Amino acid sequence: MRNEKIFILGAGGMGREVLTYYQDLNRLKDVKGFVEQNSARSGQTIRNIPILDEDELVNEEELRLIAGIGNPLRKGWIETLTAQEYRFDTLIHQHAY
Repeated sequence: MRNEKIFILGAGGMGREVLTYYQDLNRLKDVKGFVEQNSARSGQTIRNIPILDEDELVNEEELRLIAGIGNPLRKGWIETLTAQEYRFDTLIHQHAY
């Protein structure tokens, strides 16, 4: 049984698409929020899932991140989070082959 808290990096179109993949895999309950850098939308929600600023993120054992970012300029953010020992989830859609 999974006991993970998934946070999607990015709350734009790609992030919402990643959320749909979790829904398709019956894992929507694992998604606890979207995370943005310098977010002006912190406190808002997308499909009842909160948007947080990166400063609100607390690294804990059950927490997993997944990139929902389509902009290659955000690669440095992923590298920084990796260096801070955040763990990332792997998601493979059921119809991928």
